[in-house]
Amino acid sequence: MLGSFQRAHKLLQNEVAKLKRATLELDGRIKEQEDAKEDLDSLQQQCNKVREENEELRRRLEKHGQSRRRDSQDIMNHRTRLKELSAMVEIAQKDTREQAQKTAQEHHRADLNQADLAQLLCTQAALEETLLVHWEMLEDLAQQFNLDPPWQCSLCSAQNPQDDQSCRVCDSPKGGKTDCGGRAVEAYFEFRLHQEFLGRDPPPGPEARLAALRIALGHRTEKWIQRDEIEELYVYCKGLAQDLTVDTVMRAEAAFVLFTMGEEAAQRIGRMLLLEMGGQSDAVRIMCRRLRQQRVAVLYHRLMQMQKYDLKRFNAWKEKMEQAQRRFHRLSTMRSSRELPYSPSSTDRSMPTTPSAPTPASASPSSLAATTARSSAIAKFPDVEEDDEAEEEECDSDNDENKFPLPTSDIYSAAGFSYMKALWSTSQLTWLLSCDKWIVGETWTLSVVATSLDSVIREFGFNGGGGGFLKLIVPVGATGLRITVTDTVKQVTTKFAYRGKNGNVGDVFFTDVYIGPGSNLPEKYAVDQ
Repeated sequence: MLGSFQRAHKLLQNEVAKLKRATLELDGRIKEQEDAKEDLDSLQQQCNKVREENEELRRRLEKHGQSRRRDSQDIMNHRTRLKELSAMVEIAQKDTREQAQKTAQEHHRADLNQADLAQLLCTQAALEETLLVHWEMLEDLAQQFNLDPPWQCSLCSAQNPQDDQSCRVCDSPKGGKTDCGGRAVEAYFEFRLHQEFLGRDPPPGPEARLAALRIALGHRTEKWIQRDEIEELYVYCKGLAQDLTVDTVMRAEAAFVLFTMGEEAAQRIGRMLLLEMGGQSDAVRIMCRRLRQQRVAVLYHRLMQMQKYDLKRFNAWKEKMEQAQRRFHRLSTMRSSRELPYSPSSTDRSMPTTPSAPTPASASPSSLAATTARSSAIAKFPDVEEDDEAEEEECDSDNDENKFPLPTSDIYSAAGFSYMKALWSTSQLTWLLSCDKWIVGETWTLSVVATSLDSVIREFGFNGGGGGFLKLIVPVGATGLRITVTDTVKQVTTKFAYRGKNGNVGDVFFTDVYIGPGSNLPEKYAVDQ
């Protein structure tokens, strides 16, 4: 029994050992399962984290795709803009090249104009000397010969010497007036009159016949004249040129009429007759001298008429100037508070003084030629004289009190001004416009002493800003009235002009001008307004 018990105990110990080993294995497996569970949880967490990272990456990828699409669109827009800018740059470069070419051409033209001006002045100087010589020759010729041009008959248009008191063709008195109707009626009447005159019996004198032939042949292009009538005139003129009883000079004039007023066949006949008479005598030379004398007489007569006309205009201008001077003198005596100064040496719009220059009738040809040369040069190059008068200095607003660039005490007249005509032009105001405070939006003050003999209120001011600025209203009957206005500058480059639209200005004058920055008027300009 003990043996059995020992064997059972051994078996039990073996079973217990097995159970212990099984328990140990089970503990190991449990521990492995717990480790596996922890690993599984860790893997699950990692999977979740990877999933979140994937979601974040997906969102980033979508944002990146959107950004890429936007960047692609921006790149396309920038490329389009770059193309546009490149085209604009090309256009700007092309315009710059064209402008440079234009500038070079303008400089070249300016150089050519300067050379032309110098050549013109030299030519005018030569013409002046030539005119002086011709004037002396005309005066000498007028003393030797009678330079009175022939008078023309108002009825038949015949040319007659000044000494004749009646027409040698139609016996009309000198200075008579006749109205035959229109041009066609006059041409018909003259042709038939001279045709009848040439057919008279006994025939008229050769001078009268030659005058009638000249006028009749002058109407040869009229359609109502028959061909046989023109041929008859040619035959008559040829007969007069070949008539040996007539003076040789008169015959030469008849041949010259046939040569200058005939058709091709008649011109050949007239040329042959002139060559024949020129080889036989000096009649052709005498005729040419007489024709030149007649042309000189006409020119001399026209020159005398021009001198009379110029003298009349000069006297009218002088009379108006003297009236204006008397009117100014009367105004200066009417002022009570302060005297209107009068400066005969004014350089711009001051009233002129009595000139000491010779009148057009007594002026020498040299002075007339010099005046003509200067006028034509200024007409061809209008910027030359204006550029000489332009101010080159710059204005410093802190140095001088009054910024008016012209003489302040001069009298500036606006008489006869029309709308927007400048009293002070931009070139005259260059020094004022260069002031550092003459800028848009800056406050300035303008003050003048105004006198008006006009019957209408007049408005003056600087141009710019739509309606102008620093505008002066000159009332009717103002006499030495101080007018002061304060305004802001609305345009830098400007002029001071008449701004009214109610007709031309009468006698309106300004003097004692002040213009300066700010709104305060200096005491020496501040008088009762």
